Amino acid sequence: MRNLLLTAAFAACVVAAASAATAKTASIKSCGATITAPGSYVLSRNLVGGAGGSGGCINVAASNVTIDLGGYNIDCQDDGRHGIAVAAGKDSVTVRNGTISHCGEGISADSATGLWIEGVLTLDNNSHGIRVGAKSTVVRCISYGNVGYGVMAQCPSNIQSTVAVANYNPFLLNGGGCYTESITP
Repeated sequence: MRNLLLTAAFAACVVAAASAATAKTASIKSCGATITAPGSYVLSRNLVGGAGGSGGCINVAASNVTIDLGGYNIDCQDDGRHGIAVAAGKDSVTVRNGTISHCGEGISADSATGLWIEGVLTLDNNSHGIRVGAKSTVVRCISYGNVGYGVMAQCPSNIQSTVAVANYNPFLLNGGGCYTESITP
């Protein structure tokens, strides 16, 4: 009986590992995309706005989402929309590894919680560079030349190893309990 249970447990682990290994990452190919399901998403090219619109170049309407910009750029071309807009009440959204420029806000997520923003450059946006809700982490980001704040966070949040220069103001941390380390205003 013990061998049968061990064999069944081993088989279940092999199936789970195979499923995880074959999990797909969805590709985002154009501005105006809306993410409605949890999962991993990656840019497959630079995204360019310019057609006008509202919301975001990428709209996140789900929790538990990872967006890897893949080193690419979201350039809204001053069309009025945000680079990435996360809907109110969503949580556990990660954005990493790329540039967001010439948008309303680079990342607009002040009513979402538990975001992880890493390795993102927000450049020359018409409002704030990065705007996140409570319980979020912004790490190794650069916010430069934005008309509003470089980084705006609801506390408690963590802002680490982040640079915000040549913005209207560098940082705004709303409320108490925010942790900062190695930030450069």
